[in-house]
Amino acid sequence: MLVLTTTIKADWSGIYPTLIMTMYAALIFFHCAYFKDSIGLTAKFMLLAFFVVSLRILIVGLTGESGPQEIVNQIRSPLLVVPNDYAAILVMAPIINYGVREFPNAMSKSVTLCIWVTAILTSVVLESRLCLLLLLIWLILEAPSVRYKRQFVLSSGIVLAIAASMIVAQTNLLAKIGQFPTSRIPVWDAALHQIATSPLIGSGIDSFRQFYTTHLVTANYSDFIIVDSRQMPWAHNLFLDVSIAFGIPAAILLIALLSYIALSAWNQRGELEKIMFVSILMFLAAALIEFSHLRIYPLALIAIYAGYAACVPVKTSTERAPG
Repeated sequence: MLVLTTTIKADWSGIYPTLIMTMYAALIFFHCAYFKDSIGLTAKFMLLAFFVVSLRILIVGLTGESGPQEIVNQIRSPLLVVPNDYAAILVMAPIINYGVREFPNAMSKSVTLCIWVTAILTSVVLESRLCLLLLLIWLILEAPSVRYKRQFVLSSGIVLAIAASMIVAQTNLLAKIGQFPTSRIPVWDAALHQIATSPLIGSGIDSFRQFYTTHLVTANYSDFIIVDSRQMPWAHNLFLDVSIAFGIPAAILLIALLSYIALSAWNQRGELEKIMFVSILMFLAAALIEFSHLRIYPLALIAIYAGYAACVPVKTSTERAPG
């Protein structure tokens, strides 16, 4: 199903996709909760989905003159609504790489390098600063757990050189990187104003679009701030989005759930637990500036984390391994 949703073309608007993604998230939760040992197999399916969606983006982007949003529109995948949605795939990258480690040593290193190069190329084609930021976070968090430091430094050098050359060649992305993203400020300001109108129970799903349009009529911002006057279905912040739809208590519960899972993973000190911890940190970074509960993959990722936490008991301080 994961691979299927990255390959098919469809119009994913309306009530049916909402039901599908809810069932999808529930299925992933129960799978992860009762079959923890299959996480390696799940990671391999994620690897296939990663390459399928990345290659589709690269083929469209490199063989034509389409811009990032036009590429997304041509692909018509339930994963991609805007270019930054590729971040959901990158948040899965540490879990994907966990499955790759089960390959023979030489093959594992080659596939890992292919993942990095493919991710960088795709992020650059989509002109996504968020995706490049997530890759940098993954690189920094991955470094302490690497066994072969010299090979890691060499591979990282190759990856960073490719990234730098691609960014320099892509003038539009280079201009974006040098520009402070002030366009989020009016969006978050509108979100806070809407939350204030109904802080406890929220205003309902998909209510931000109309509120944002109305808010721009009366709001005044300095010339330094870029005001995006397009339709804005979500608040570009998962926690603000949840507060708008369901109220502040729902956002607090979500934050508590993710914090509990992250701390639980950190306390376990195992290889898989470290992978989950890194993935959750990347998820939180993307959630603060892009993710929405209206997407399939953020819900799927939360289901994976919750399913993982459901099958792993929290160790006490006396049960933890030393170091």
